[in-house]
Amino acid sequence: MSNRNALTERRPSTAGAPLWLARWMVAHPAPVPKAAVERALDQALQAMAPATPAQIAARLEMAFVLFRRPENFIDQQPAYLRALEDIPPDLLDQAMRQVEKKCKFLPTPAEIRVFIEDQLTERMVTAKRLEICLNNGRFNEGART
Repeated sequence: MSNRNALTERRPSTAGAPLWLARWMVAHPAPVPKAAVERALDQALQAMAPATPAQIAARLEMAFVLFRRPENFIDQQPAYLRALEDIPPDLLDQAMRQVEKKCKFLPTPAEIRVFIEDQLTERMVTAKRLEICLNNGRFNEGART
């Protein structure tokens, strides 16, 4: 048993990730009832829902307040939409705020993604771990949630 207290304990940084998930191991049952795992997985999947093409285009338009619109952007826009299509709206907004603060020119999609790649990966890992936990089929049905 660890002697770390609640203030020094490592907490998952993904918003909405259940605290127990950081310690859960596949060889063990989930420390919560199945319904709690299902709710957490549903929330994790909702947090992964990607921005629509219209949302991506609107957020790029907002960047043109600071950055000059490239003359050939009409040709580039489909590539931007494809490259950013898996990013949830809140992370896209966070990335674009960083672009506005730190970039001198309109960045490529890869440069935009750099600002939120860690958060996107954390969300994917959280959803995958919850899915594995649910598929594991072992739960503590007597636990309070």
